[in-house]
Amino acid sequence: MKSLIVSIALIALVAFAAPLAVAEVTSGTTVVSTSVNGPVTLVTWDWASDSAGRVVKSSPGIVGTVDQIQVSSISGTTAPTNAFDITLLDTDGHDVAQGLLGNLSTASVLRFHPYMKGSMTDQITTTALPVKIPVTGALQLRVLNAGDAKEGKVRVWLKE
Repeated sequence: MKSLIVSIALIALVAFAAPLAVAEVTSGTTVVSTSVNGPVTLVTWDWASDSAGRVVKSSPGIVGTVDQIQVSSISGTTAPTNAFDITLLDTDGHDVAQGLLGNLSTASVLRFHPYMKGSMTDQITTTALPVKIPVTGALQLRVLNAGDAKEGKVRVWLKE
């Protein structure tokens, strides 16, 4: 019985740790920079995908609430393939973009203002106010289906 409990605990640990267990992609080039201006922190990923169209790169530790996410691509031959996907995972493996960055087009600049799911409906009422998403630690950028050697930029603004 004791070994069964230990086995279940190990499986649960692996299952919950799996979202951040993906190795960073080293064949593409991705530069992460952070700047702070008063109560606002800006994290920028300038990325280039590997031959499989992937990017996986973490930011340094940051603290704040997500105010805005901006996705832009380089026009021309280095633009990502249409319908590429981006997730921004916190240290618990939750997508702070709330799934808004799936199946993106190669439009030049896309802006998103994510809120916690369940805190806002399609129509804001007096009983359901939007709740910003808190971040306390690194964010991991994951890009999928971008195409071979494609380029883009993701910027996340956080407020204290």
